[in-house]
Amino acid sequence: QLIHAEKMATLGELTAGVAHEIKNPLNFITNFSGSNAELYSELKEALPETNGDIAEIVALLEANTAKIHEHGSRADRIVNSMLMHSRETKGVRQQADINEIVVEAVELAQHGSTAGKDVDVTLNLGDAMGSVEVLPAEISRVVLNLVGNATYAAKKQAKETGIEPEIIVSTERTAESVQIVVTDNGPGIPPDVREKIFQPFFTTKPTGDGTGLGLSLSWDIVVNGHNGTIEVESEEGKGAKFIVELPVQA
Repeated sequence: QLIHAEKMATLGELTAGVAHEIKNPLNFITNFSGSNAELYSELKEALPETNGDIAEIVALLEANTAKIHEHGSRADRIVNSMLMHSRETKGVRQQADINEIVVEAVELAQHGSTAGKDVDVTLNLGDAMGSVEVLPAEISRVVLNLVGNATYAAKKQAKETGIEPEIIVSTERTAESVQIVVTDNGPGIPPDVREKIFQPFFTTKPTGDGTGLGLSLSWDIVVNGHNGTIEVESEEGKGAKFIVELPVQA
């Protein structure tokens, strides 16, 4: 176990180093492809309208540049997630109201992305939740990830069955812990997939829709960062429920 732990630590350092090295050329790719897009726009205006062949070539080059920018940006998001994964948890623990964190994260999930704008989220917030010592930004990131995934799953199911997407986020406090539960009426998670969902880079989304690091990062924040637990209950075809439990005592 000690040898394995040492190997994992070395792997984390290697990942961080590689991600840092990749970051610079990625910035050049995205920045120059963005600059090229502007130049193509100016070039099209300067070209004579009668020259159809040149205009067609310019249009193809412009489309290629857009693709380079799109995939460069995606690679950049993956690298940022890798860096987040490999870094030690930073920040100051502070007493925070879990309900407030959840409400803000849900609002951000709904209004901060196109995917969540047309999906209503029902909040069932527990009474007398009190304050818990946490890293608020990290817990907010967890809720954001879970609500984002739930939205994606519910909308996918709605498209196939016509059933309205339904997402419920609830909180509850016991003597020893607080719970955050995110439930959706999506297609559910098959048993073989459930075993892998918290692994880095594992995703069931099509290429370009996800990096496969959201749940892995959430697990790391909850388990390693807060000594909590994150579990999933799901039945294929009947939605999924993610349960985050955080100890009251840090």
